[in-house]
Amino acid sequence: ALDSRQEEELHSPPNRPQQMASAAAAEEEATLEALAYTLIRITSLLLLGYVSARHLLPPGAQSGISAFVGTLALPALLFSSIAILQWDAVDWTIVAAVMLAKALTLACCVGVGVLITPRPANAGAEILNGAVLALLAVSSDDLGLGLPVMSALYGRGSRYVSQLFVIVPLHNLLVNPALLSLLALGCAQRRSSAGGGRAELGPILRGVLRGLAGNPLVLAVLAGL
Repeated sequence: ALDSRQEEELHSPPNRPQQMASAAAAEEEATLEALAYTLIRITSLLLLGYVSARHLLPPGAQSGISAFVGTLALPALLFSSIAILQWDAVDWTIVAAVMLAKALTLACCVGVGVLITPRPANAGAEILNGAVLALLAVSSDDLGLGLPVMSALYGRGSRYVSQLFVIVPLHNLLVNPALLSLLALGCAQRRSSAGGGRAELGPILRGVLRGLAGNPLVLAVLAGL
């Protein structure tokens, strides 16, 4: 037979700390399940795209799909997201930290490119090596991968997800022009060395700015604003 204290403990509801711990564990499990499902879906789509490009799509179809995604699909996504974005929910500290990290990574990659270039180096080789390293390091797929992963972790309407729609335009407006300028400068120095001339930065920057002004992603962001 159970005494009165044991019976009370047996039939009494769990205390509040236990309930909170159980709720937190259940929420964590649901989040991990959503993240695992999202990663499986992304991986499956990547494999499907690879198989389609190699065996299913006719020649020339890839360029058409790339043009559709870069000219219509992604700009449309950015336009609709920027147009309805709640700017009060944007944490500018997070945005500034991400952009600062990108800038420092770019600068470090350029420095590493200069250090690893064999000597004597051809004209423009140091800048080209650094620019390629920076391009590989800072060009992340913030929408294709970041959006579904962040949505799985925090929910589609979370303020953390909204940061992506600020970081992506800033990346296109600030980081990409810097990368393109470095690549163009390195190529110009190589051509000038071969022809006996001198590479000028002014025409390179003007060409990058003209390309930026006609970029569908940039135009979509401006239209959304």
